[in-house]
Amino acid sequence: MNNYDYNSGEFKTSDENENRYVTSSFIDNKRHTSIVIIVSIFLLLIISCVFFAVFTDESIPVWNPEPSVSTTTTTKKPPIPQNPDAEYPYATVTNKTQFVANDGGEWAYNLYSGYAILIKLSDMSTIAHKYSDEIIYPASMTKVMTIVTAVDLIENLEDIYVFEPEALAGMDSESSTADMMYLYNNYGSTNYTVLDLLYGISYRSGADSVICLLDYLGLSMSEFASLMNAKADEIGLKNTHFGGAIGMDSENNTTTCRDMAAIMAYAMENPLCKEVLGGVSYRLKYIEMTYYNSTLHKTLTNMGTNTSRVLWGDYTIVATKSGLEDKAGYCLVSCIENNDTGELFVLVTANAKKSESYPSNQNPILDMREIFENFAP
Repeated sequence: MNNYDYNSGEFKTSDENENRYVTSSFIDNKRHTSIVIIVSIFLLLIISCVFFAVFTDESIPVWNPEPSVSTTTTTKKPPIPQNPDAEYPYATVTNKTQFVANDGGEWAYNLYSGYAILIKLSDMSTIAHKYSDEIIYPASMTKVMTIVTAVDLIENLEDIYVFEPEALAGMDSESSTADMMYLYNNYGSTNYTVLDLLYGISYRSGADSVICLLDYLGLSMSEFASLMNAKADEIGLKNTHFGGAIGMDSENNTTTCRDMAAIMAYAMENPLCKEVLGGVSYRLKYIEMTYYNSTLHKTLTNMGTNTSRVLWGDYTIVATKSGLEDKAGYCLVSCIENNDTGELFVLVTANAKKSESYPSNQNPILDMREIFENFAP
């Protein structure tokens, strides 16, 4: 059968038309197949991307030309234990007591110290004061908060810390010490208990003990200072900032006498803090060395006071911590008990100047006597 082809103007046989039809169908099928393959590949890529995003590890590093800088401070120990009776048996426990002293009281005159406050712990009332809300540098009174913060993180007081000289590589040469390097160099002494380190901080005001305790806790100085500031907020302090745990002027530590009194009042709620900040002498467990409370043993002994019972007049010094820096002057924070009534007081004096009559380090003790003789009930 012949058919007229309108495209070419010729008659074509049926065989020729059939061949042309077959060729056209093959080309169309080929196009369809290509489209199907392309769509299939595209869908496969989408499915692969979804699978990768959902099931791959998110920790795989990804190139970033401008990595973000994290401002979050991490710690290797829980900041404030929520269940101290379990894992942290020595931790401080916040109760409903208001630790910041009330306003009021009499003006404390005739003092060597530029700043002072005397409070009664039973009701946190202010008995006497002198510029008690002005900013001061606390020097080594800082270490009261160091001890308070550390006991929240200590699991076992008998844990052994093995001292290595490298731990003190960055320590300020002007810092007071608990003779850890001396004992290492001369006697090869390396083993300290955690309790030894706490007493080194309290009795010897040892920057070396502070650094080694933080090393034991696995915390840097800045991390630990953050915990100190968190504790200050917990206590309710409004005018205190800690830049470190030692108390050097360079650490940018500032507080007030009122806030410092609150820190000591808080410390007295904890039996371990009260023990470590009190007493006269402490014998290291594994080393032939006795630490003496410098404030009580040296200063009070020089004044002829009976240090065997830490008695002075009608009052007993229950716990104390002294401090001295160029900006801070001579500082002293003490918890004092009335021997007759059992009433507890906290006295803070700061920025004491030199005296003509006594060695300068006794000026805080002279101010203590002055305040108690004139204002204490």
